[in-house]
Amino acid sequence: MSVEDDGTVRHVTFDQQLPWDARARYVCVSERQFGREVNDRLPPNSKEEIRLIREIREAAEQEVGPQVVRKFLESPEENPGEGKWFYVLNFLRIAATERDAS
Repeated sequence: MSVEDDGTVRHVTFDQQLPWDARARYVCVSERQFGREVNDRLPPNSKEEIRLIREIREAAEQEVGPQVVRKFLESPEENPGEGKWFYVLNFLRIAATERDAS
């Protein structure tokens, strides 16, 4: 997903590590879509990572509603998002799982 910081569009994504890899997953921020280079990684639970996840969650809550976001993150139900919000909600589920940031 994309966020705007001081007029610059930055793309935010989790890297492609899988839970069974037993390696930490990083939130990556890049001016390129799906940029996942080592220098794009944010330290896990850093202030910047927490701020971006919070900002993305607030946007999702405004779009689909806070109850929908909370229910999706708290239960294994099917993703109710449509279009880009489907991907935003998946990002938030990964954040909640990886960082206990629900």
